[in-house]
Amino acid sequence: MDVRTLRAFVAVFEERNITAAATRLFITQPTLSTTIKTLEDELGVNLFVRQARGVEGTEAAHRLYPRAKRLIADTDSLAREFRETSPCLEVTVGIEADLGD
Repeated sequence: MDVRTLRAFVAVFEERNITAAATRLFITQPTLSTTIKTLEDELGVNLFVRQARGVEGTEAAHRLYPRAKRLIADTDSLAREFRETSPCLEVTVGIEADLGD
């Protein structure tokens, strides 16, 4: 399981529609379906009940959702923290008025 998989899960959970979630994530619907199926296999539970017009989250999905949101937020925060605090050194360059030959 990685953060992309959790983002995929969150998108489907919030959109309640795999096609809409795929559009939101800029991926194809079959790719997203495979990602969700892989996550379900990894966790050993069904996360969504497929319906004619979308999906409904199972009890397991409702338990996973807040934890997935927290993990995504923590990951984003960690990346932001290191980007913002990257060390920068000031460099001063001096040039002689007359360099000569």
